[in-house]
Amino acid sequence: MDSSDFESICRACMKKGSLISLFTYHHNYSVQLWEMLHLCSSIAINPEDNLPRNICTECKVSLIALYKFRDTILTTDAILRRLLKGGRHKAAKDIVDEVKVEPTEERAEIISYREEIVKAESDEKKKVKSLQCETCGKFLSCHSNLAQHMRWHTGEKPFACDLCGKKFARSEHVRIHRRIHTGERPHACKICHKSFVQYASLAAHSRTHSGERPHTCRVCGKSFSQSASLTYHTRTHTGETPFTCQICNKGFAYSGNLSIHMRFHRNERPFSCDVCGRTFVTSSHLAAHTKQHTGDRPHRCDVCGKAFMRSEHLKDHRVTHTGEKPHACKLCPKRYTQSSHLNRHMKSHKT
Repeated sequence: MDSSDFESICRACMKKGSLISLFTYHHNYSVQLWEMLHLCSSIAINPEDNLPRNICTECKVSLIALYKFRDTILTTDAILRRLLKGGRHKAAKDIVDEVKVEPTEERAEIISYREEIVKAESDEKKKVKSLQCETCGKFLSCHSNLAQHMRWHTGEKPFACDLCGKKFARSEHVRIHRRIHTGERPHACKICHKSFVQYASLAAHSRTHSGERPHTCRVCGKSFSQSASLTYHTRTHTGETPFTCQICNKGFAYSGNLSIHMRFHRNERPFSCDVCGRTFVTSSHLAAHTKQHTGDRPHRCDVCGKAFMRSEHLKDHRVTHTGEKPHACKLCPKRYTQSSHLNRHMKSHKT
């Protein structure tokens, strides 16, 4: 490897792969990736230093998690020192708000350095930036790919199935979807001969035979059989919510969650109970409701034998045996066994 490879390697680990510019903004923190790297490692970064300008997706996840942790401990330290100096009579939330808006030398340094970076941008870089997604920072090779990519953020689905009306973001997804109506399943497993509508489903299924989980999270070490599952999982570490509701601006980690959310705005309740006729926004809500008619309680406590209709109710119940209090208040040291108890407690900070 020599300097001619710098365009295609990661600044952090020197590996090749899927890269993103260090001069991309992270929308949750309003800083660029190079700023995160500078603050977490103290290395100097400049677009004119002829060093690698990109970071790989794996290192990006690790960097954001490190920056998030660093921001948390610095904020906590500032709050504790404020309390020590006589802020004990203030509400904890007010102290948090004060600390977050305080100017710091570090932020002044970043602002100054950022201005230098902006001045140093070349015309060629500006052309490339025209093909950069403003929401997540991803670079696209052409305008059509950028337009197609933006549909993942906006939720736009211009391609409709002529048989059922279901809509999709890409035309090839309609073609694959139509196989559900035609019964076509062209991709078959060579081991158990189970067939699938699309090849990606077959590839994921094949790993159930091999036990292979090749996609590993660099933050917590959890592994997945599909790259998409890893992508979704990493957002639990980074806090990214790239799918935004155009009505209320609420952000979501997954496009499916945005689609479900939009039903609340449109007052759509497509899932109906065959027994009482009550309608629901999601199929999971309907499934939970039908157990009220059948009396089915499949989730049983292995300590006392008490049974529940929903798995989350069993999870909440188990802490009564362990004494665990997993729900912690972010503004004071109190912890609770139930999320509902925490929600009730949080109202005391607002008054």
